[in-house]
Amino acid sequence: MSSQFDSDIKKAKAAVNSYHKNKNIQNLNEAVEAWERILQHPYFTGKDINSRLNVLNDSAETYFLRYEATDNFNDLNEAIRLQKKAVDIAEKADSPKLTICLKLLDKYARELSTRNNNRPDLLYSISISKKLIDLIRKKDPNSPELPLHIENLKKSLSKSDQSAKSPRSNRSEPVVYC
Repeated sequence: MSSQFDSDIKKAKAAVNSYHKNKNIQNLNEAVEAWERILQHPYFTGKDINSRLNVLNDSAETYFLRYEATDNFNDLNEAIRLQKKAVDIAEKADSPKLTICLKLLDKYARELSTRNNNRPDLLYSISISKKLIDLIRKKDPNSPELPLHIENLKKSLSKSDQSAKSPRSNRSEPVVYC
């Protein structure tokens, strides 16, 4: 049973690597199909936390890559759903991988707020950015990554101020990605 699971992980990673080399969208489609089999495989839930987080992070990133290549909003939504699941698992387990999980969720949430251009998604993105910054500060207040994340947060807060003043600031509800 685990041989098919392990084989699918290798296939997914190889397909993503091929995509990076040749930019052929079919490689991402193959990777997504493999990740879907992996995530639905009964062996997945029995894996250790680090292995599950690796699968969730990698599968979310594959969906995000396909979103960037095709502009298919469903792929962005799926990337966020998977990454949120990774963050939840990492938080419950107090995993050292929480930082990377939050970094990826922050990236996807910022893209969501840019794509949708609505206040609820922007506020969600800001909440993730704040959580990430707090975690980085807690681990290493002198982290060289901190200025980048603070700058991203400042940009989002500036957008938030602008959208709060806009009469269209409450024009739509956030996308359901959980």
